[in-house]
Amino acid sequence: SDITVFPQIRDIEDALLRSDVPKMYSGATTLKTPGPGMEFYALREYLPGDSFRSINWKALARTGEMMVNEKTRDAVTDVFVIVDTRDVSRIGTVLKNPLEMGTVAAASVSNYFLKRRDSVSLVTYGSRMDYLPPETGDKQYFKILSGLASVQSKGSMPLQAVTNALSPRISRGSPVFIISSLEGDGTTLPAIRSLSGKGHQVIVLSPSSIDLERLVSRIPRMSYEVLKLERQNRLTAIAGYGAKVIDWTPDVELSQALLQINLG
Repeated sequence: SDITVFPQIRDIEDALLRSDVPKMYSGATTLKTPGPGMEFYALREYLPGDSFRSINWKALARTGEMMVNEKTRDAVTDVFVIVDTRDVSRIGTVLKNPLEMGTVAAASVSNYFLKRRDSVSLVTYGSRMDYLPPETGDKQYFKILSGLASVQSKGSMPLQAVTNALSPRISRGSPVFIISSLEGDGTTLPAIRSLSGKGHQVIVLSPSSIDLERLVSRIPRMSYEVLKLERQNRLTAIAGYGAKVIDWTPDVELSQALLQINLG
């Protein structure tokens, strides 16, 4: 029988408490945001994956358009964790590569927020996008770990295709973690600009492909310096749109990397 190996969970509580992440949205206060609650919130367009039970048939009869009833969320904050599983995430060694580092980071971040009774959504993208809607609790934690355990590095789906598809589902003010090496994707900047422009706090945790490549092959010093500078310029441009950007090199523990958030 197959053995499922879950990603390791790192203790990042201290790092996130010392950063300015939790101050943006604190624990248990109910937010007036759409979600699976009891109280009516608003009407919106029907999206694939919406429950038929939520369709507003009166609105359909009146306007001829499929509309659904949004309810207010009973949960606290929705945190979105987006993980890049594209083919480029295999760069490095068996244990140190963007995919491996990314799944550990995603599992650890999800664990931290679920423990705070926040609600967490996991999104992975490579050859396709897989979306796990935001939920709270142990069951969601298990679903997230299972989802991360099954990812493989393949495909080349652009980040902007993911953020466009997610945009109607991300509640206003939700923090969005993007875990990606940011390599080989020209849509990264517009995707993050769009999220920031909609008022989301965007945290980009970026495993450094150049430094991971260096673990397995000799890169001439001059080439390394040029590639490193290009990467730094890309990260600076992303930070210019209001995102908090972390350049995560393979020699740095996740908790140490996350301490950089409040420097942005």
